[in-house]
Amino acid sequence: MGSVEVWRPLVVRDLGLRGALLETTEPLRVGTRVKGRLKVRDLSEEVEGEVRHGRARASAVAQYAGIAFAGALSTRMADALWLQGKTTAAASAAHDLRRGWRIACGGEAVLELANWASVWLRDLSMGGAMFTTGAALEAGRTGRLRTTLGNRSFVAEIELRRVEAPNDTDQRGAYRIGALFLSMDEGSRHSLAAFLATVAD
Repeated sequence: MGSVEVWRPLVVRDLGLRGALLETTEPLRVGTRVKGRLKVRDLSEEVEGEVRHGRARASAVAQYAGIAFAGALSTRMADALWLQGKTTAAASAAHDLRRGWRIACGGEAVLELANWASVWLRDLSMGGAMFTTGAALEAGRTGRLRTTLGNRSFVAEIELRRVEAPNDTDQRGAYRIGALFLSMDEGSRHSLAAFLATVAD
């Protein structure tokens, strides 16, 4: 038994210290709490927030959703954004004494929203895992697998490589998913190696 969080990438239209305007093909309900990773060029930062407003674009499938962050962005991210706003032609910076400055991102920022699902591990190796879950996940998405191996915690960044939908005889409606390990810290690597050695014995 474990859990997986899968990232759903959304384009950031504009960004400020305490919020962002996202573009999405699926509506985000006002009041929804969100958590994910903000990526701007080579910078990445985990953020949490709440959907404050949403609106549909005229004559387009995409919709906009305004997110208010639970806290301000880090100084490192803020400094990089401020520099980008002053030096990049595709971005513009503006001051608003009530809300602070915001910049247009010009397609260079993404907010990867995290979706969680419980999973049951079926197979495991140093290179990847196969698990089942009741959630309909998409192949090609990246995420993070968390579980316990013996009495040790294990966390790995993963890519979903293969997703098999439930067949007619599967009463539980479980999806079979094959995932590739992209990275893990040394502690998790040792936990995995020790667990596999125990199973092999």
